[in-house]
Amino acid sequence: MGTSPRCAGARRVLSSQLAVAAAGRRGGWAGGGHRGGVDRVSVRSWGGGRDGGRTLQFRTTVVSSSVNDAGHGGVADVTAVLFSMQRPDGSAAGQGWISCVNILATDQLCHAAFVLSGGQIEAQAEIPLAATTFTAAITGGTGAFEGVSGHIDNVRVAPGVIDRTFHRCHAITNSTLAGGRCSPS
Repeated sequence: MGTSPRCAGARRVLSSQLAVAAAGRRGGWAGGGHRGGVDRVSVRSWGGGRDGGRTLQFRTTVVSSSVNDAGHGGVADVTAVLFSMQRPDGSAAGQGWISCVNILATDQLCHAAFVLSGGQIEAQAEIPLAATTFTAAITGGTGAFEGVSGHIDNVRVAPGVIDRTFHRCHAITNSTLAGGRCSPS
C-alpha cells in the first residue's frame, strides 16, 4: 500500500499551542467522538454545509493531564492530556487524546487522536509553547476517516480550552501543494 501526497497545509507543523494545551497550560476548541456513553460526531458532518462538508468544529476542554519529567529541565519531558470535546451547540462529541514531548525548552512535538463516531482522526504538530494559535497536520484516520488529510486550526480561548476547526482536503492539486492549503474543490 503506497502513500499518497498530502496537502502542504497538512504537512505544516502545528504552531505552538497543541503541546501547551496538551500540557493543560493552554486551551481551545477541538473535535472528536467517544465510544463510551457520549454522543458521537456524525460522519455525515463532513458531507454538508456551505463549505461542502470540508470542516468540523469543536471546543475541547482539558479533563486531565500528566507530565513525565525526564529530569533535563523540561527537554524530553512527556505530557499526556485528555480533552472532552463539544460541538458548537455545546453537546458532547467525544474525546481528544494528545501526547507531547518537549524537543526544546520552547517547543513541543505533539501527536493527537480525536476519537469520533465510526473512527478517529490523527494529527501531529511542532508547537512553540508561547503560541495562542497554531495549525496541526491531519495525518490520517481510521474507520470512516481512513485516508483523511488536511489541517486543524487551533485557537486558545481560555486556559485549558481550545477551539478547533478541522479542514479536510477535498482534492490535492499542484496549486494546493504550492499554496500550502487544501483545495476548495
